[in-house]
Amino acid sequence: YPRDIKTTRDGGYIVAGVTTSIDDDVTQNHGGGEDAWIVKLSSTGAIEWQKTFGGSGQETAFSIDQTLDGGFVFAGQTNSSDGDLMGLRDTNRVDNDVWIVKLDSGGLMQWQKVLGGSAEDIAVCVQQTRDSGFIFAGGSTSTDGDVIGNHGGMDYWIVKLAFIPQISSLQQQTFPNLLCAILTDDTLWIHNVGTGRLILDSATFPSGISSFSLVHTFPDTIAPGDSTRMIVRFTSSTVGSYSATLDIFSNDT
Repeated sequence: YPRDIKTTRDGGYIVAGVTTSIDDDVTQNHGGGEDAWIVKLSSTGAIEWQKTFGGSGQETAFSIDQTLDGGFVFAGQTNSSDGDLMGLRDTNRVDNDVWIVKLDSGGLMQWQKVLGGSAEDIAVCVQQTRDSGFIFAGGSTSTDGDVIGNHGGMDYWIVKLAFIPQISSLQQQTFPNLLCAILTDDTLWIHNVGTGRLILDSATFPSGISSFSLVHTFPDTIAPGDSTRMIVRFTSSTVGSYSATLDIFSNDT
């Protein structure tokens, strides 16, 4: 059944909800009963594509939004740590957690994040922001993990997420200008958009680059749909304009 429906820029519709089916219009179920179900409809209501997402637990999509790149982002709940949620950093979740999933225009998963603590967490609305990040609204009963503080029972929980650049061996990513001081840190996210494990062997700045350094432990294995965080440190104390290329070596071909 549907939880959210939005018009799309092509005049059609995108629907987010939940399903337990594995027949007729639904072509897959991940074995946990309820899966998140995303359906793209034409302007006349014909199904252009449909996808289910989840694991062996229970998943629901409560909200969906079309993104600036023509894809989609949906928000909901999960209590799985397998299936589409393989590779998560924290697999000790018991109650439901917030689940944010980015799709391309054809419904393929580009990245996903699970957020929350050891108690119940939910996201009921998600939108992309003007800076290409994301913001979601929901509730939380947690006091740990990603949640700081609780006022008793279920609190409102508002979270702003930064834009996650997608880096591959065939892509260069340009970052906005930063106001830097000595030992200023910036975050670089590397996301695995493929179907196999991505192994980062090393990453280096070219010889002669002394204004930047990288703080990371290699090798680093990234499961499909998961991300890893690198720290880029600006090490110069001289005000000026700086640029550099970071070479990342991996098994990505």
